[in-house]
Amino acid sequence: MVIIASSLFSFPKAEAHAAGFSLSSFTSTAPTIDGIIGATEWANAAKVDFSFLFDRFGGGTIYVMNDDKNLYIAVKVADNSLTGRNLELDFDNDHRGIRATGDDIKTLDQNSFYDFYVSAVPPDSYAIASDETAGGTVDGTGKATSDGTFNYFEFSLPLCSSDISHDFCVSAGGTLGFNLFYGYNLPGVSLFDTLFGFNTADGFGHITTSTWGDIVIAHSNILSDGPSCNSIGGIWNSATSTCTIQNFTVNSGETLTISTGVELIVRAGLTINPGGTVSNSGTITVSSCCFSGLINNFDATIINTGTISIESTGVFVNNGITANSGTITNNSAGESCAGCAGSGIINGGTINNTGTINNNSGSTFDNTSGNINDNCGGIINNIGTITGNQVVNIPCSTPLSITAPPNITVNADPGLCSSTGISLGTATTSGGTPTIIVSNNAPATFPIGPTTVTWNATDSSTPTPQTVNTTQTVTVIDNQLPTISAPLPVIVTVGIAGSAIGTASATDNCPGVIITSNAPATFATPGSTTVTWTATDASGNTANATQLVTVLTPAQSVQNLINVKESMNLDKGIATSLDAKLSAALESLNSGQNSVAKNLLSAFINQVNAQTDKTITQAQATQLIQDVQNILNAIH
Repeated sequence: MVIIASSLFSFPKAEAHAAGFSLSSFTSTAPTIDGIIGATEWANAAKVDFSFLFDRFGGGTIYVMNDDKNLYIAVKVADNSLTGRNLELDFDNDHRGIRATGDDIKTLDQNSFYDFYVSAVPPDSYAIASDETAGGTVDGTGKATSDGTFNYFEFSLPLCSSDISHDFCVSAGGTLGFNLFYGYNLPGVSLFDTLFGFNTADGFGHITTSTWGDIVIAHSNILSDGPSCNSIGGIWNSATSTCTIQNFTVNSGETLTISTGVELIVRAGLTINPGGTVSNSGTITVSSCCFSGLINNFDATIINTGTISIESTGVFVNNGITANSGTITNNSAGESCAGCAGSGIINGGTINNTGTINNNSGSTFDNTSGNINDNCGGIINNIGTITGNQVVNIPCSTPLSITAPPNITVNADPGLCSSTGISLGTATTSGGTPTIIVSNNAPATFPIGPTTVTWNATDSSTPTPQTVNTTQTVTVIDNQLPTISAPLPVIVTVGIAGSAIGTASATDNCPGVIITSNAPATFATPGSTTVTWTATDASGNTANATQLVTVLTPAQSVQNLINVKESMNLDKGIATSLDAKLSAALESLNSGQNSVAKNLLSAFINQVNAQTDKTITQAQATQLIQDVQNILNAIH
């Protein structure tokens, strides 16, 4: 339902509803009147925040909704106590914007709910009396509570009481003016405030004229029984399950649903305004003529899966969209009402028919400004007269299907971990209505592995195109071997760790290549060993390279070190001294004097350290010391 609201306002003094505002909302669940404004039970209410005219209190919120029988109003006021407070709701029964005798007044305080009415309207005030004093009844109920921050007031009031001389009586679609009056009465203190501006007020807050707000009684949007019929101002016949209405309007954002088994009889106008919808699975019978019949305005919609019958005195004017999958029967020439144009159906909009339209003998159908699309399965039986634009026959659209090209597998592009320019093939379609558009979401570049390509096909079926899809799998494989380079051949001393012989390097078209070797943890046996290095990529492709590792005994390593030192062309004096130490160490090793050999080799290291950056370069020193250290580690 429509909520027209404005936040935090005060209205000028006037004798008109136009300066106020309108609240309207329908609920199918009545709230519990316990003085607690529960968020769930008032969730469907129209509401508006307000401030009082004289700002003696902190303002609050009004909630309004109705069902088929009662009007529910809740008010929350920013006040910390109920003591001495009362909330008064004044109703403008005749909706004239002025105070009048008989207008309804409901009052609620911390103790009781009161039912008053305006008994007189003197020049500068108005007098009130209780309904019971005047021989009437107390109609409605209310409850007030406080939580120390807000005061809460809840009312349940009958839409139309039996005491109509003292209470309002309003039906769905009707408007009820109202005003709010909040009083604060303590010994020695009398303060009053209002939601709207009073033109005149005496010391008791009595008023003569004011600005009013409006409550528009909302209707149920599902027509299925007597109460829902009454909510739209209709007359219900339970014997025939018929609801007879006059001058009912479906506004923007609203939907009126006629349930299966229910007949809606339009006697004097069912109007659907732009943005409104009527959904019929029952029966709509139109007997009202001219432009007070069934009126579907521009940008309004009728969805008919049931029956719409235009009787001999009825008129159906369609300027919006009518989607018919049920039956529309025209029995009218529109001539029984003075001033009619002489057509039972006047179409200035669009009728999409997949059901049946019967234009019976003697009936007229004016299609001068509209379009009739007889879609697949639609039937138009014309025994009367159809004038204006030709009926557009839209052929049946068979179910649309699509078949994707076969799944394909391709190699990655050379040097790349992906593939581009792949020929996917062509999807095929069957059925549907031409023109059929086929598309897919294939990427420009496919990565290694499977990629799902979705193929879509959309045809030109009306009113709703068919769309189907299927998938194709494109798999890119990596069949490119990595490249690997082994370390250079090395000569090592027995006992050296396998990790000391260097590291291979590898490249691949895809990331994630792993390098391994079969080198032992320790080279324990003298002799020549071939180490195989292997590069394995993420797809399992492998490549190998080999490295020759020569393993020497400590004595062989000393002799090899003598040769290495001589290739360095060291200072002659230093070279001679170092040679002497190495030769002596070699002789000691050959004679089994290992400890003597260790001392000589340690002396060799000390002399190299002393000559580093003098007669021996840093690089030469590092190599000599490392080689000697490896020999020392191998001597037991």
